[in-house]
Parts: sequence; structure tokens; C-alpha cells
Amino acid sequence: MQINTMTHTYNVAGMTCKGCQAKVHSLLSKVAGVQDLRIDLEKGEVQVDMSKHIATKDLQVALKEYPKYQLSEINHSQHTVVPVIDEQETQSWLMIYRPVLLIFGYITVITFLIEYIGGSFEWARWLNHFMAGFFLVFSFSNYLT
Repeated sequence: MQINTMTHTYNVAGMTCKGCQAKVHSLLSKVAGVQDLRIDLEKGEVQVDMSKHIATKDLQVALKEYPKYQLSEINHSQHTVVPVIDEQETQSWLMIYRPVLLIFGYITVITFLIEYIGGSFEWARWLNHFMAGFFLVFSFSNYLT
């Protein structure tokens, strides 16, 4: 049986030495639902692996007998946001419109062949054939995507 875990990171002010780190670890380990703790003394942060969501207030209550240690949620507005580059932005214009250009080219070639096989070339008839092919192919465009 696999137990799902979630990890949250909190600031813990007041930790100044390994003894403080051990005390905070000991106190927070007693909270129901805490599976594992990783404390970074230099950053003043604790990562809590929990089997179910534990309210920040419950973790703060575990430290209430030692007011020196103040646990708080990390302010997420301080984190750097890395922009995600859309794959389509990195593609060239030709790669984006390649399927449409291929379909346009095929229809053009086929309709020119129809006119060539017919023995005479009339622009109006060619245009009728081209538009018929165009509408026929693009009527299926909802099924292609």
C-alpha cells in the first residue's frame, strides 16, 4: 500500500544552532500526519512531508512552548518566476503553416492537372475546381485537429 505524501516548506525564525534545529525537529515530528522533516539551519527553513494536509496553525501550536521559534508560511511572492517559452513561439512561420501550405499546393497541382488533361485551360473552370477542392478538404479540418 502506497501512502501519498505532500511536502510544504515553512520559515522558522529563532533557530541559531544545531541544538535549536534538533529541538524544532523533535517538536514538529510529534504532530500527527508528519512523515519526515528536513531543516535547513542556514536558510531557517523546514520542509515537512505530510500524509495529509496539516494546517500551519497546528505546526505553530507544536512550537508554542518555545516562543523563540516562530513558524510561518513562505511568502511565495518572493520566488522568481521563470517564464515558460511556448513551443510554438520557437517554431518558424514555415513550420507552423506547413500543413496548410502543403494542402494548398496539392489542390493547386491537382486542379492544374485536371485542366491539362481536359485539353484546354480556362481560368474560370480551374478556379471552380480549385474552390471545390479547397472547400472539400477544409470541410474536414475539424476532424484533422
